[in-house]
Amino acid sequence: MGTLSPSVSLIPREGSRKSYRGRLAPSPTGLLHIGHARTFWIAARRAIENQGTLILRNEDLDPQRSRAEFARAMIEDLLWLGIRWSEGPDCGGAYGPYSQSERRAHYLEAWRRLRDGGFLYPCICSRKDLAQAASAPNDAETDDEPVYPGTCRDRKDAPEFMEPVGANWRFRVPDGEEVEFADLNLGRQRFVAGNNFDFGDFLVWRRDDVPAYQLAVVVDDVASCQVSVGLRMESSLSAGNSGCPGNPNCRTPLTWTMGCGATPCGYPLM
Repeated sequence: MGTLSPSVSLIPREGSRKSYRGRLAPSPTGLLHIGHARTFWIAARRAIENQGTLILRNEDLDPQRSRAEFARAMIEDLLWLGIRWSEGPDCGGAYGPYSQSERRAHYLEAWRRLRDGGFLYPCICSRKDLAQAASAPNDAETDDEPVYPGTCRDRKDAPEFMEPVGANWRFRVPDGEEVEFADLNLGRQRFVAGNNFDFGDFLVWRRDDVPAYQLAVVVDDVASCQVSVGLRMESSLSAGNSGCPGNPNCRTPLTWTMGCGATPCGYPLM
């Protein structure tokens, strides 16, 4: 990766082509750590190598956990590292706003499109229900969860809901269909969709009226900001993890619906 040094400035060259669009997407739920620094440094370096555009997105999606002081601190820390971006919440750009808390209208539009297309259904299962069904522990502070057993999958009343609030909403994956894609760093990846396979019907909207990460990141990367390459940790490729776009949850079924997905690039954890 090279040595992290605040004296080295990662600034895209003037006149660079726009076909490559990478992004930094920290969540202001705490201070950045060395793992963040490594990931963002690689993302910035790749943008420079490809003479592309680097975007900073503030993923303050969860109002209960995101804090303004952490958002300010992440910008200060990234600048101290010498990383620069062409679009972001601090400098604007053609695809703003660049804070997820200001992009609710985009997520609602996507939810309505998916609802109208028959891809979504409301789910009444609690996290406790899912954890018990999987006989495995679950982290209640993230959107990660055990493979959904399909309890509410046959519900047909989605068109009756004018707004998503009050129910968990799941994306109905194509059962038994193979998902394949090429990761730029890890090579060909293959998963099988379905509640009895690698990943099941995943959450796209929470009952407390907050869009799930799985929906928001695809809308932002694909439908709105035209991101062409998504750099994420290698762990995001695992079947039970909700990371995007490397994880098949968001890489294919959802991007098939929303549009062409970004190319994933996974790196191992430090």
